[in-house]
Amino acid sequence: MYGWCARARRRRSPVSVALSAVRWATTPVIIEGVESPQARASLYSTVHGAGRLFGRKEAKRRFTREQMDRWLQDRGVTLVGADLDESPMAYRRLPEVIAQHAGTVKVLHTLRPFAVVMAGTRELDPWKD
Repeated sequence: MYGWCARARRRRSPVSVALSAVRWATTPVIIEGVESPQARASLYSTVHGAGRLFGRKEAKRRFTREQMDRWLQDRGVTLVGADLDESPMAYRRLPEVIAQHAGTVKVLHTLRPFAVVMAGTRELDPWKD
């Protein structure tokens, strides 16, 4: 299955895209909310990503470009742009996060990313925090 995927968040749709590690380079999944006591207790809220282990500044201090490039190369992902603050190693692993939401979502598809395009270090990104 091939297609394009951009950031997505669950609004009123029962289907969502949960992205991971730089929202691109590990195991993004398409999930569907399920009716359950756990889902009701969480107000039908769900994940839209794995979340960070390290903040942006800490990721830039902790990781090198070579580490990030090797991590991506080992997984067959081509990267255009991005900086170390978006290093995949700075994020939690999505399968572990999804496991914490057991009973509230069902994984419909697991995707395999092959390319990521992000603003680079010399690009102005007015929405970047």
